[in-house]
Amino acid sequence: MDHFGIGTAIKAQTITYFQLARATGRTMMMVADVKDDDRIIFTNHEEANRVQRLLSHRDCRAVCTVIDPIREFHKLSDLHAARGRTIFDHTWIEQYYLHVIEVANREIDHIEKSLSGDEAKETARQRRENTCWRREGTLK
Repeated sequence: MDHFGIGTAIKAQTITYFQLARATGRTMMMVADVKDDDRIIFTNHEEANRVQRLLSHRDCRAVCTVIDPIREFHKLSDLHAARGRTIFDHTWIEQYYLHVIEVANREIDHIEKSLSGDEAKETARQRRENTCWRREGTLK
């Protein structure tokens, strides 16, 4: 367990930042900046199709690709090098960062548990709380 709550604080601040960045024109700035032969990676087809339509109004021949940042991350290594730049849509980046924060939190928990003795696995406070529940007959 992250005894100090650092992972939770990082996740909360990250979510707060993502919420504050909504509707600030990031997608439109990206569309304006994209050039022919660039590749943009999205989390879903709906957004990829929307941006592809916006790019077509500019006569821009960028490629929109959909790869789930969590379940399909491994597919990134299957992509050939783009002739232009590879750009990740902000939603893809947000989902990836949140996932990595969660993975780091779970790894810390796992390492702490695996390096701790049996006595440390249940804190004194947890024991008191569990004892109260056992007396009530709701915990076996």
